[in-house]
Amino acid sequence: MKTRKQNGFTIVELLIVVVVIAILAAITLVTYNGIQQRAQNTQFLSAFDTYEKALRLYKITYGEYPRAVNGSGQNMYSCLGGNYPAAGNLAADQCFKSGGLVLGEKVPTVDVELRKVVNQLPALNYPLLSDTDADSGIVTQSRGIMFQSELPPNAILFYFTTGDAPCGRGAKVYDAATNTSSCRIDLP
Repeated sequence: MKTRKQNGFTIVELLIVVVVIAILAAITLVTYNGIQQRAQNTQFLSAFDTYEKALRLYKITYGEYPRAVNGSGQNMYSCLGGNYPAAGNLAADQCFKSGGLVLGEKVPTVDVELRKVVNQLPALNYPLLSDTDADSGIVTQSRGIMFQSELPPNAILFYFTTGDAPCGRGAKVYDAATNTSSCRIDLP
């Protein structure tokens, strides 16, 4: 009786190869996403540092920080640099809203004033963060780097991030009810 030699792979061998390829693909995808997130964070922190330096240089040059006031003359948070298209519950040029109250919007005069001391300011597209307070149900949406010239001569520079994330610079305050961290630098 003749035995026939089979050429090719068994189904078990093929399944093992498929599983190994799937594991390698999953590892690659997770690593790639982590690298992308770190690169975005680095770019964001670089922009934050640039704005901090520009604000400090502005104060040294002019003796005070630029005023962050809206069209009605109200002191508010100014969205720095970047493009702020309408997203979520935020209208175009808004960067901070809580419980329906707009707390931050693009104040073009701040960037104009900062360009007097720094030629190039960062212009990033910032992701929208949306969180609901577990206790009150208030929805807060934010994006980008914000600046407020409080009572002269002081000012603050800050941003929000999702989760209990470390701040690259400044003091961090974590809010467990909204699962957000705010990173803030007080400018004297």
